[in-house]
Amino acid sequence: MSQKKLTILLAEAACVGETRIPSGTFEVEVDEQAEKVRLSATGQQVFLNATLRSSKVRVTNPVVRLFPVEREARWLLIVRMPPAREWVVNLEKCGASQETSR
Repeated sequence: MSQKKLTILLAEAACVGETRIPSGTFEVEVDEQAEKVRLSATGQQVFLNATLRSSKVRVTNPVVRLFPVEREARWLLIVRMPPAREWVVNLEKCGASQETSR
């Protein structure tokens, strides 16, 4: 009963509030009770607040997608869970000023 691991590739660093996530490949898991998405890679782990919403897309297995938002410096990380739920995290592109401030 093994499930395929969900992974995403962040081509560049992203920020969620004061949390900076470096570029790289991350394994993705959802903690539905805590309403958090966990990104993990070798030696690092980040828990991100997520918003639950109903999905118009039905899935039989969990799926993760990273969608760029048009004309904005951000992405939506969406993790779809069976049968039709999705967890959404807003990731912003980190600028030089964000890396040193906050």
